[in-house]
Amino acid sequence: MEWFDELQRVTTEPETAVRIWHARNEDEVTREATGGVAHARARSPR
Repeated sequence: MEWFDELQRVTTEPETAVRIWHARNEDEVTREATGGVAHARARSPR
């Protein structure tokens, strides 16, 4: 959402833009998701 970040940069107070950015990225789990290993069960057809 780079366009939104740019819009915030030119239209809002810096403090407001930071608060919105933090709120929007609070549920970002990419870093956490890349560190783990997911195990999947394989099922064979019957």
